[in-house]
Amino acid sequence: MCEAKEFYKLIKNLKLRSKYDFRLPHTQGYKNKNNKVSSQWFKLIGYLLTEGNLYDGNRTLRISLSQSKTVNADVYADINTCLKQLNLIHRKRERSDGVVEFIFDTKASKEIITYFDGFDIHKMPKWIFNSGNKQLEILLKAMMDGDGSWGAMTYVSKRKDLIHDFQTIATILGYRTTIHQRKSGIWECILIVTKKKYFYVTESSLEKSDEKVWCITTKNGTIVSNKDGGIAVSGNCEGMWMIMQAKKADDFVLATGETHTIKELCEESFKYVGLNWEDHVVIDKKFIRPTETGPLIGNPAKAKKILGWEPKTKFKELIAIMVDAHLARLK
Repeated sequence: MCEAKEFYKLIKNLKLRSKYDFRLPHTQGYKNKNNKVSSQWFKLIGYLLTEGNLYDGNRTLRISLSQSKTVNADVYADINTCLKQLNLIHRKRERSDGVVEFIFDTKASKEIITYFDGFDIHKMPKWIFNSGNKQLEILLKAMMDGDGSWGAMTYVSKRKDLIHDFQTIATILGYRTTIHQRKSGIWECILIVTKKKYFYVTESSLEKSDEKVWCITTKNGTIVSNKDGGIAVSGNCEGMWMIMQAKKADDFVLATGETHTIKELCEESFKYVGLNWEDHVVIDKKFIRPTETGPLIGNPAKAKKILGWEPKTKFKELIAIMVDAHLARLK
């Protein structure tokens, strides 16, 4: 993606660049540009992937598309409109159960097959993945209308490769997905929910300051943020940078190595402003959890030994920062 390439160029120009390559962001969050193929072709390709049929004889090439005009009247009408707009010559053959087969003539069949990678209309064309999000939404909807269930948000197919291609498109569009194979051998892709949209780095700059710069602020998000960017825990920002500068990539814990109760939090907060916490806090026993976890303490020993990092903001200092910020907001 062009955004990812620009991201790397910008990062390389930074003086405080990490020694390790930054991970490429997920495709979700980017809006790809539409290509020149009309939206009606995306709709027809989606229907053909699910409900199409190709007969390749010695001398003839014939493609057909089937749909019920009684069970799926809306989809049947949509196919009629689509074929009319694409001006594809075809004839109809209706069965006793209400299923109508749209049979394309040789010229129309040859035109359709040019949009696929070969003579398999149930295999996703590779160029599809370079299409715009709106075009992919049309394709996904057509496939769901053909072999999917909107109620269960599930798409099914006998073809494993088509299921994975469907999953890729759904992922690009921001869906969380999962794939299962039924006992019958049929594959199904479940669309769980659209992901929360995140902002990824496309431009970055360094803040000018007389102090030592540890933080990188960005236009559409943050790599490591300063106070104004949303992370106001003093000392951790420097620790993050030290992790990125380590000779060997590894996992580190940045923590104070202390643990405190809610009671201590209340005591210190009210004490900071000259009040007794017991005069202002009411304890309701119905909110006390029947089972508590054991003490949760972060161990920064590894970060101290390898990076030389130590916490600069302890419990009391952190309480002071939080209370001061709240008082300033009230003023």
